[in-house]
Amino acid sequence: MNKKSIILLLAIILCILVVCIFLVLNNNDRTKTISKDNNEIKKENVYSIAYSEEKFKNLPINYIQPCYAYDISTPEKAIGLADYTFIGKVNKILRTEYRHPTQTVINGEIKTVSSPYTIYEVSVIKNIDGNLITNETIEIAQAGGLEQELSTYSFYEGMGLLNIGEYYILLAFTQPDGSLLFDNPEFEIPLETDSTPANVINKYIKASQEQVNIANKEKSKSILYDVDFKE
Repeated sequence: MNKKSIILLLAIILCILVVCIFLVLNNNDRTKTISKDNNEIKKENVYSIAYSEEKFKNLPINYIQPCYAYDISTPEKAIGLADYTFIGKVNKILRTEYRHPTQTVINGEIKTVSSPYTIYEVSVIKNIDGNLITNETIEIAQAGGLEQELSTYSFYEGMGLLNIGEYYILLAFTQPDGSLLFDNPEFEIPLETDSTPANVINKYIKASQEQVNIANKEKSKSILYDVDFKE
């Protein structure tokens, strides 16, 4: 290979390196900008969203088809799987949290997409299974809620926002930090819409006594809300 060919080859390699470095830096800057924009949205809106505001009413809902690991088609199976079952009054929506961020490409741009979780303040009226505190309110998270761009809702099929001021039988799972979560329509049973809520309550009390541990797991207590940790 002669000297001119070597110089030409080196020039081509140098040009390729410059282009690659430019693309990487440009992509990083774009990612940082998107991340910054998302963080600003979160700081501004996550802890101040009032779902009662007119602009958040009648928004379109995206329903997600989930794939559940266990059959909870009966109250006995659902209670056996959950860590807590209780009658709760929904006082208010506290905030929306956006969890499990992942990067994806939308319309040719890299964007960070997170899953919404709606956080409620709930008063525990009566424990059915488990022993949550009743002398102060608790927080419970529902999978789904207002999407981060504030124009649509996202829920698993069969679920929606809980009605403020109404009573539900709620089945919850303890999270590693002690918080509580429900993520299945079988874990939110409204009592206000039933003409005989006492029958529903008695049904779940009876089911608690005959619960089936379909996962063969020990129930996990909440360090935040279980009576054993609050005494």
